[in-house]
Amino acid sequence: MKSMFLRAALLGWVAVSSMTCSSGNDGSEKIPFHHYFVYAANSGSNTISAYMIDLQVYAFGQYPTTGTGRLTSLAGSPFAAGISPCSIAVAESQVLRNTDYLYVTNSGSHDISAYAIHDDTGILTPAGTFPAGTEPVSVIVDRVHLTSNDDVEFVYVANHGSGDISAYSIVAATGALSHVPGSPFDAGMGPSSLVIDGDGRNLYVANAHSDSISAYAIDPATGALIQISGSPYPAGSGPCSAALFSDFFLYVVNANSNTVSAYARDTGSGALAPIPSSPIDAGFEPRSITIGGGDHAYVTNRGSDSVSAYALDPTTGTMTLVAGSPFGTGTGPVSMSLDATDERFAYVANSGSNNISAFTLNKTTGVLLPMAGSPFAAGTSPGFIVSTYTTPSFH
Repeated sequence: MKSMFLRAALLGWVAVSSMTCSSGNDGSEKIPFHHYFVYAANSGSNTISAYMIDLQVYAFGQYPTTGTGRLTSLAGSPFAAGISPCSIAVAESQVLRNTDYLYVTNSGSHDISAYAIHDDTGILTPAGTFPAGTEPVSVIVDRVHLTSNDDVEFVYVANHGSGDISAYSIVAATGALSHVPGSPFDAGMGPSSLVIDGDGRNLYVANAHSDSISAYAIDPATGALIQISGSPYPAGSGPCSAALFSDFFLYVVNANSNTVSAYARDTGSGALAPIPSSPIDAGFEPRSITIGGGDHAYVTNRGSDSVSAYALDPTTGTMTLVAGSPFGTGTGPVSMSLDATDERFAYVANSGSNNISAFTLNKTTGVLLPMAGSPFAAGTSPGFIVSTYTTPSFH
């Protein structure tokens, strides 16, 4: 069973280990403890591309982590989705369920596709299609820990066209989605991105057409959303992506004003307040923000074919541009994901060139170095990329 789970829609985790076993120096068999996979939603071809990462991580650190980070397409990839798939989230296995499930929002067919992830191969098996609001564009999973033997999971979907948030609980036995009472919940105009704090207490929504951030308290018993006092909060023009840093700071990408807004977060109430240095410049048409890689933030700039990298001050939340930034990508980068081990590999979905740029990440400096073999082919207009890991059945 996994000891951690995904919290953010725009952040993902990458992954995959070699399926073959080798021998250690003492002659013992070296068996990777996890398998790592990455999935990309191709909005133009209505498919999900799936890859294995060349990455080997062993139990209890008994052998060094190895691998090049290169991607290899999985058997059967790409997998069919609904119309215009545009966001992905993973619900990891837990006490009452041994299967990982992947959820995809289909903005053109106004629904959510669910898939079971095979522990050993990463292959996706359809697990149902569930209705959403109008034009669902972002999805996120929240797990609430109730007791040592009982976790409950909720799925939240931002419906860009209907201006609301659909909320679901996950049926543990099947991965099916069941509407939370009171769903959908009102948001601003054009909700485009979702992020949840590490404790699963607050949900934040970037509203692209009302230039604001909606903030909610999550009812841990029912999954219902209650807007907190002071919400919504003003943002820049066209906020389209949000991410949290150490739960104390929230960052929001403003696509129309080419900036990033930064807020201090009250961990008690969930309220937001702009930090003094906010906003900070990004590239042209920024589309997403990813936090990780040793206190760094990465912003994909769709209009300038680049990724801007920033060092984050853990005390003040201030963003400082990394030396050498921005870093070149393919055409039209819109989403980025880091690997799920020590975040030393980065992957960028390029919607214009239909491929994935891969980088080695220096966690000390934040610098991105192109990976040998990059870019890797994807479907048509890959718009979102996420990664995860599984625990193989032989453990």
